[in-house]
Amino acid sequence: MREEYRAKLAEKLKDPEYRKIEGFPIGTDEAILALSDPPYYTACPNPFIEEWLKEHSKPFDPDTDDYHREPFAADVSEGKNHPIYNAHSYHTKVPHRAIMRYILHYTEPGDVVYDGFCGTGMTGVAAQLCGDRTEVEALGYKIDEAGFIWEQAPWEARQAIGTGRANPHPHLTEPSPFSKLGARKAILNDLSPAATFIAHHYNSPIAVSDFERESKRILSNVGQQTDWMYKTLHREPNKWSDDEWRAYVERCAKGIAACQTLIAARDYVEAVSAESRLGDINFTVWSDVFLCPSCSSEIVFSSVALDIATGKVLEEFDCPTCGAELSKSKCSRKQEVHFDKALGRNISQSVQVPFLVNYEVGTKRHIKTVDAFDVALSALIEREDIPSSFPTFPMPEGVNTAQPISSHGLTHVHHFYTRRSQLAVTALRKATMTAPENLRGYLWFFAEQVLQGMAKISRYAPTHFSQVNRFLSGTLYIGSHIVEVPPRYILDGKAKRLRSALYKSKTRAFVSTASASTSDDWQVDFIFTDPPFGGNLNYSELSFLWEAFHAVSTENKPEAVANSVQGKGVFEYQQLMQQCFGAFYAKLKDGHWMTVEFHNSANSIWNAIQESLERVGFVVADVRVLDKQSYTHKQVTTSGATKQDLVISCYKPTARFVQQFEKDKGTPEGVREFVEQHLEMLPVAPTTSTGSLESLAERTLGVLFDRMIAYHLVRGARIPLSASEFRVLLEDLCYERDGMYFLPSQVVRYDALKSRGIEVEQLSIFVRDEKSAVQWVRNELEKEPHTLGELTPKFMQASQDWGQHEVMPELRDLLQQYFIREDDETWVVPDPDNEKHLEEVRRKAMLREFQEYVRRTGQLKLFRTEAVLAGFAHCWETKQYDVIVGLCEKIPPKVLQEIQDLVMFYDIAKERAPDKITQFEFKWE
Repeated sequence: MREEYRAKLAEKLKDPEYRKIEGFPIGTDEAILALSDPPYYTACPNPFIEEWLKEHSKPFDPDTDDYHREPFAADVSEGKNHPIYNAHSYHTKVPHRAIMRYILHYTEPGDVVYDGFCGTGMTGVAAQLCGDRTEVEALGYKIDEAGFIWEQAPWEARQAIGTGRANPHPHLTEPSPFSKLGARKAILNDLSPAATFIAHHYNSPIAVSDFERESKRILSNVGQQTDWMYKTLHREPNKWSDDEWRAYVERCAKGIAACQTLIAARDYVEAVSAESRLGDINFTVWSDVFLCPSCSSEIVFSSVALDIATGKVLEEFDCPTCGAELSKSKCSRKQEVHFDKALGRNISQSVQVPFLVNYEVGTKRHIKTVDAFDVALSALIEREDIPSSFPTFPMPEGVNTAQPISSHGLTHVHHFYTRRSQLAVTALRKATMTAPENLRGYLWFFAEQVLQGMAKISRYAPTHFSQVNRFLSGTLYIGSHIVEVPPRYILDGKAKRLRSALYKSKTRAFVSTASASTSDDWQVDFIFTDPPFGGNLNYSELSFLWEAFHAVSTENKPEAVANSVQGKGVFEYQQLMQQCFGAFYAKLKDGHWMTVEFHNSANSIWNAIQESLERVGFVVADVRVLDKQSYTHKQVTTSGATKQDLVISCYKPTARFVQQFEKDKGTPEGVREFVEQHLEMLPVAPTTSTGSLESLAERTLGVLFDRMIAYHLVRGARIPLSASEFRVLLEDLCYERDGMYFLPSQVVRYDALKSRGIEVEQLSIFVRDEKSAVQWVRNELEKEPHTLGELTPKFMQASQDWGQHEVMPELRDLLQQYFIREDDETWVVPDPDNEKHLEEVRRKAMLREFQEYVRRTGQLKLFRTEAVLAGFAHCWETKQYDVIVGLCEKIPPKVLQEIQDLVMFYDIAKERAPDKITQFEFKWE
């Protein structure tokens, strides 16, 4: 079958239209074919997925489908110390066990899961391991005799009820399982060929015995060819006097220097080992060489700044020649011009020299400064030509690639490796290619992990015992102390970890290499994805060392990142993510769910992600933030800033609802339809780890109103209800409990749980702007009436994190504009009639303030967000799109990008406003 599909792929590659697919990687037909393993994996868009899905996926009829899930709303804490997680390094990775929880919740055995930003393919691993009893039970779940999966509390309740014992969870009167044991199918995609290669082999079964046999053969073969290059002289105690040892080292150094070829050098090293014991090098530390600004003498940085005994690196040091007080910033690196045979020209690079050697004799470790023999052996190897098969591609121009170029002159792939490392990697590559064809890919998956650990990006970490893979994650940074290691130092342990992980893989995933924005004529049951997050990681640059050996690299034009070198800011990032999420929306079945794992420290990126989701049609139903101190998820509102890991649960509305909304949008009936279907998708009564009922931000008035507005805006519909009118609609349609709104069919369940005495967790409100301040005051007044004096100290404490751009109103003004004062000077929440009157008075005041913002010249650095939003809402209603765009362009871009509601108005208004806006006037009275 493999050869049949390989021939089909070869034929497909001849089609010029096929290569025009978004994100088609850079590489020749031969290189793409060599990397691919069709039909399961192609290092290009996979043309065989649709054929496979037609045969293996479940039929779907949106008119009869009865699928329903609430969003996954539970604490998740999964560590990274697992053989599968550690089987291959990557820039970022979600533990497979964390993903399993979501897949088990949202799917059934045999369902198809998709990940468009798959990275190393952990979603595929998680999908197949949903059929592994041991892995599922490791999550803390129970599995009954029929294969149904239970959470701990329902399981205990079931056991108690079945045996007549007291139920330890009285609120669970009818406990039920939530999923069933069984593998799910997976379709994985990534823009990076390096990523999809890793993902494919993470999701391909292989016989442990085959891997064990071949990996041992490869390591033995490479050892026989290269171990002699990693030898060092060892002074045995009581055998040599100081003078004798110095003379012996000099003699050995001269002997190795006299060798004309590597073969002669290897023979000489073997001869030396016959007369004295040699050590096996674990790693060699190389040091930058600086020039003293006072006397111009050379300074080996490690010799003056590294305390070998303590492992500390000094920030300040003295010049050994003139005694000047120095630091790295005061010195310049020594540069050396030499002829690069691979490039055929002279190049200038910063000088690095070997300084320390860590080696083993028997089972004992030793460390020493390099001696003349070490220097001579290293110099001899460096004189060798670069192996002809070693990649010499130029590094791509980028953010991460700029540092090694500017600091050390590393412009091409081969510059990132010493000649000794080049020879060792070449031997390793050749050894894997002599394995049986069906094993070669997996064996290179195993072997390619030396490509980062043996590169000059691997920094010396003196306080760590192991120097395996000591590169700074997410960068290509070259340190002033780097560590050079032999292949065995990395791969011996890696082989053991892989063997313990291999037995888990039983089924294959389908893997494709293309942009996540590509459109396809197939649909899946659930999407889990961990997309790029702004400018945190530039994957195409970071993966290039791997991809250079594949001879297939990332086409970075559609890469969804914020990257100044690629000319992509937050706006371009959002546009690219919107295209990808649009493709995801088309691929997902109606009424089904997508989970987005996300991390970024900038609100602007979080806002870009959320707006991208909403603009293509997804509705966000739950947002949780990972608290890294306690490793739990805590709920946040959509207006809350995020500086941590987020898990976003969003759904695709049913086609039936979308069609009906198109008829009724812009009317109160359309609002009612949206609220009904949205509340239907939200969890009713999730419990916390302490057993209390969780307060759900998504069910509160403010968040429901925001969701309604966003859904109308992205569809170009007028917003038919004000906040007070929306509250009236909610109270007519729903039941309010503890500040949350429930449909009649849901409130019975919530009330039943509360009637058993279960406490409700209070929802924390972060006061950062006027909207959150009003909600905070409302919550306080709903508990009991307060005077201004009683509220003031609490408010001042709650509002310490107020936004810098935001005008902070006086608490007295907030009370007067939003609430009612009783005769006894206490303030209370207004009834609907009073609230509607207050809202109209407040709206007019805000529009007058908005008009002042429009009339101002220059940047608008300080403003009242609620006044701007009131003005935008009026402009939207009256189609004054030029005013929205014009005012937004007066707000500093960094401030604008932090406020999601403003950004959404701005982006949509731009599509409707004239191309050029030179002046604009706001009309409202």
